[in-house]
Amino acid sequence: MALGVLCPNPILQFWGNDGSPMAGGTVLTQVGGINTATYQDSALTIPLPNPIPLNSRGEVSSAAGASQQLFLTPNIVYSFTFSDASGNQQWVATYVNGVQVTITQVIVGQALWPQTPQELAAGVTPPSITTRLGMRCVTGFLNDSGATDNTSALQAALNANANAYPVIIPAGGYANLTARVTAPAGTHIIMQEGSSLVWSATTATGTPLLGSATRPGIEILGDAFIIEGKGTLIGPSVGIYTPNECGILRIGTSAAARGVGVIIRDIGLSQWGAYGAVLQFIEGIEVISTVSQGNGYMGYGFLSCQRGRVQRNKIYNIGPGTSSNMYGLSCNHDSTNYNTDPNVTFAPRRTVNPFCIDFDVSFNEVYSINWLGLDAHGGYELNYHDNKVYDCYIGIQIASSSGDAANYAGENNAICDNEIYATQINGNASTTSGHSGLQFGITVNGGSVLTHRAVRVIGNTIVGCGDTSGAGGLGYSIQASNVQDGVILGNVIRNWYSIGFYGTVFDGTISNNMLNAPPTSR
Repeated sequence: MALGVLCPNPILQFWGNDGSPMAGGTVLTQVGGINTATYQDSALTIPLPNPIPLNSRGEVSSAAGASQQLFLTPNIVYSFTFSDASGNQQWVATYVNGVQVTITQVIVGQALWPQTPQELAAGVTPPSITTRLGMRCVTGFLNDSGATDNTSALQAALNANANAYPVIIPAGGYANLTARVTAPAGTHIIMQEGSSLVWSATTATGTPLLGSATRPGIEILGDAFIIEGKGTLIGPSVGIYTPNECGILRIGTSAAARGVGVIIRDIGLSQWGAYGAVLQFIEGIEVISTVSQGNGYMGYGFLSCQRGRVQRNKIYNIGPGTSSNMYGLSCNHDSTNYNTDPNVTFAPRRTVNPFCIDFDVSFNEVYSINWLGLDAHGGYELNYHDNKVYDCYIGIQIASSSGDAANYAGENNAICDNEIYATQINGNASTTSGHSGLQFGITVNGGSVLTHRAVRVIGNTIVGCGDTSGAGGLGYSIQASNVQDGVILGNVIRNWYSIGFYGTVFDGTISNNMLNAPPTSR
């Protein structure tokens, strides 16, 4: 049942000290000392006399004495001077405001979440602040045409709202950026449907990675970073490799003092010259339901990171790479001087640059990469499962490292229940090139100093791998050399060429696998 609404006084009436109507009195209306009209209609088209005469009932009236309603121009501050019939001033009201309030999402947001002191100090004055479950939508820096450089404005918005409010990039919003933007601790960015942060250029001002300066779009400088939503971070490098250019960068202090908390969810990362995102010395990572495509070297890179969940992402068209290498995803580390680290043999998890630890890489779709789909250079407790990989030179690898760590591998890793296809995702022939017709399914090779220990390869389906050229090359579906306590079990290998399994030093179990090969296989 609807509630009634209190009726306001429809016609103003004025009274004298003795309680009798002030017949013949007047009300003078002014703004800033200048006579200013009031009106008898809501459309503000019929002005009342000024001063306004009061009729025999003491009511506001027309010149003819007919009682009238009184309408003011909205949001103007009047003064009213009331006089009796003899012209004696009775009182002056100096603040009569015709306030007209329209309740909108913006008005409510401004009332509930006024500018913070940090915003005031940073000079952030967004023209649109809207309510959304306690979130702050800062849209003032957006420029739909892309003609304005929005880098400084976006930086100010992130600084002002860290540890306070999420910064929302509204649906369809576009910002043109030309340099690194840094994200303080506690930054939360929400990119609504169709929004874009577009870098037309990057600068080599990021924290060094592997001894070289970086060119990040967003560099995370503190813990608890979140970016999510249906928008895209777009870099300036279309179809080219640009060293250490990346959409998102986060480098912690060290393996002994890792940064904590990076969540990348639902967004897109494209056209970055090297990495879609790259993290080093970080723990507590979630990369969920994103798209990383068209990046020059790697979709996602993790170096000496711990506790990662990389799930339900789509990673494709990575390249052209460098030195013929490119990766959909890689759990890796800085291998420089690894072999001389005092902990390398007896306590390798405590080396300066250890392998990644405890990653779940699952339900991802990876395709069209002319080197490695899903990779790990060493690793501990890595579980790569339920992924689909198409059209890659090597499908999935958890193996020994490279460089100064080439002879060292990790332990307790698993590659299970994945599907690897040599063809493109649409079934057409592979686009990989420069490999003499070779394509490999799964590699779990260990090192000659530290073997790959306690590794499982179980329940995978591998289709069409090997030497497809027919030249008798060393092409395989599963390779396992320098492996200790390995299990290769229940895999289905179809249409394989040249060699189904290959290994030189293997200690473990190979059983219950099914191989269905064309006549050229052995």
